[in-house]
Amino acid sequence: MAVDAVSFLGDNLPLNMIVIKKINCGSLPDSKLIKAEHYKNPSIALLNIELELKEEKDNAELRFANVSDYQQFSNFLRTQVP
Repeated sequence: MAVDAVSFLGDNLPLNMIVIKKINCGSLPDSKLIKAEHYKNPSIALLNIELELKEEKDNAELRFANVSDYQQFSNFLRTQVP
């Protein structure tokens, strides 16, 4: 796995880009190499509301025309639904 990590970096990148963390549980087969991705000029949305609602008991589908409708519904769920 360490060889895979070094090979992934290539020849031009410094070795300090590799981080090996030891966790006192699991075994070597449970380990995996996480290959990072690089994005140029990403669009990032900063939200102060949750995007996931609690699971519905029935198969319900909600569609909102705009963000303010979703915000209003989300606020209602937080205050009215246990």
